[in-house]
Amino acid sequence: MGVSLEAYLQKIRRVGAGDMDGPLEVMDADPLRPLAVALNAMCAQLSAARDRARIEADARVAAIEEHARSQRGSGIERLASGIAHELGTPMNVVAVRAELIIELATSADVIASAKVIKTQIDVMANLVRSMLDFARRTPPRKERFDLGRLISRECESIRSRSEGPAIRVQFDGLPNSCFIEADPEQIESVLRNLLVNAVEALRDGGNICVKLERGNYESRRQPARVPSGDCARIQVRDDGVGIAKDALPRIFDPFFSARRGGEGAGLGLSVANWIVEDHGGWIEVESKLDGGSTFSVFLPLLPAAI
Repeated sequence: MGVSLEAYLQKIRRVGAGDMDGPLEVMDADPLRPLAVALNAMCAQLSAARDRARIEADARVAAIEEHARSQRGSGIERLASGIAHELGTPMNVVAVRAELIIELATSADVIASAKVIKTQIDVMANLVRSMLDFARRTPPRKERFDLGRLISRECESIRSRSEGPAIRVQFDGLPNSCFIEADPEQIESVLRNLLVNAVEALRDGGNICVKLERGNYESRRQPARVPSGDCARIQVRDDGVGIAKDALPRIFDPFFSARRGGEGAGLGLSVANWIVEDHGGWIEVESKLDGGSTFSVFLPLLPAAI
């Protein structure tokens, strides 16, 4: 018995709806076999063409995004270079004079005022440097390394540098090695930024907990070009001042600072975000004002580490 006319109609309707699966199975003696063979071949060709179109569209989107980043980076680099050139000399003069006042003045009030001037000059210099770092975006130089060891070293470093009252840094690592292929300096920069932010959020002391896990994670923040798979997850949690709800959607925007009073250059999280994205990962954040914050960094694992 041949394939019924209804089966052909159903197949054509499915094709019209975009479903190319389920080829028609016909016997050699079926008089409509050539039609079924042609219909199956058409579906295979349409499916292959659709896959090629999807790959080409993804490549075009990636190229457009890269071009936009390059253009944006060039503009910011020119702006930052111009600012550095125009402000460099007067900032140095002011800084030197402030140091001279601190050294020679006898009035405590004058010395205190000069120190404030020097501090603000340092803030301006750091802002210019941050702008240049943001603009000079370089591709990662990847190598294989143990992520757990890098996190442990950075936690120890932040412990030794923390001057705040009763700040405790705890690292919960994995029992075995956790190898990734990434730029260790860039990943270290991401961790340092998150840890410094956590320390600054603990104005009256408190706890910072860093945790390393691995598993299969998916997220709406995951870049579309990155397939789901096994990742390392680094969580940096503090019980500090937290971030206001209306500020959360903008924390990765360049020059936006979630700190109270607008302190800071507002580039640290933006730079951390593009570093992680350049490594095929993403960052998530959960926070509540006066309720602490948790930043989660997801990075693809090497197959040998899974």
